[in-house]
Amino acid sequence: RRAEYLEALHRAGIPEAVRQEEGCLGYDYYLDAQRPDCLLLVERWESRAAQQLHLRQPHMAAAIAMKRDYVADTVLTCYEVK
Repeated sequence: RRAEYLEALHRAGIPEAVRQEEGCLGYDYYLDAQRPDCLLLVERWESRAAQQLHLRQPHMAAAIAMKRDYVADTVLTCYEVK
């Protein structure tokens, strides 16, 4: 349901809202050419504090609610570049 999920996110304006947040350096989805049900989200933030604040935004509560309808599982990997 990857395409449906992406459409729902864009219809709700979530990626655009995130990109407008203070400290957001990038927020982009990438499709997996080999696995049609996989989706990669790459977020880049100015600081860990900015990323943590992002998680508390109202549009993120909406995104999390949507995710329950479309996403079977999530793997989270964080990298800190100094």
